[in-house]
Amino acid sequence: MKYIHIKSLDKYHPGYRDRTLQWAKMYFNMVQGDPEFELIESEIDKWRYCAMVMLELKAKVPLPNIDRYWLRVGFDLGQRDMSLTLKMLQKFIIVVTEDELIEYIDKDKEEEKEIKIVLDTENPKIKESLIKFAEDFYAYNYKLFPNHLKDWKDPLRRVKMCADGADEIRKLIMIDGYTLPVIRNVLHWAVEDDFWQKNIIRLTGLRVKKPNGNIKFKNVELAMPDSAAIIIKEYYNYVCPDGCKKDQGHKTDLLNPFTKCTICGKKRIKEND
Repeated sequence: MKYIHIKSLDKYHPGYRDRTLQWAKMYFNMVQGDPEFELIESEIDKWRYCAMVMLELKAKVPLPNIDRYWLRVGFDLGQRDMSLTLKMLQKFIIVVTEDELIEYIDKDKEEEKEIKIVLDTENPKIKESLIKFAEDFYAYNYKLFPNHLKDWKDPLRRVKMCADGADEIRKLIMIDGYTLPVIRNVLHWAVEDDFWQKNIIRLTGLRVKKPNGNIKFKNVELAMPDSAAIIIKEYYNYVCPDGCKKDQGHKTDLLNPFTKCTICGKKRIKEND
């Protein structure tokens, strides 16, 4: 059996993992602003896509691609065959096999465990992991913007920078409802983007409300293309561009990790690129 998974599903998730979902994040710029969505000719397909987003969020697993299921959830297959809808939505969905579904469920369970642990802000290991994330972020950004991050050279100020940055991430999780994987992915993309890397030099300020009513982090999230989202099952190996033999490289599911060679200090590149 084949299953249907919505690409970048997590961007529609309201962030609550400890309760039954009652709503999903559906954006106004989907209807007018997203060229790919505007090119969907059938209004039925547009509605079905919105419904499929909510159905997968509620089910927490990809949706079975069989007529019996689509009829049960209210799709009128007599009015429009489901195969036509899936063809029109191919840029927004992924077809998942049965084997991939099992791996998807296992990965989702692991992610939920991670989220529950992160919400336990009194856990010293979690505090340590958030601070480590802030350290990696600033170590990478200092190479790009040394004049803006002069505090990084002072050991005492460096500790405060990382503590404040980690606290900003904690608030994004606890107050704004984001998950750590989403925060991680958005920031890894932002430091490589020509526009946003100059506008996110520090982690503090990510929750500042901007003129459009969104916090800064939300604007970055909306700017991130679907192609930069976490890809199920896909991992990348980043290696030293000069091939330093003693550098072990870095394996991750992120498209743009801030990581450097431990030998020469150069930014690692994706293997086989």
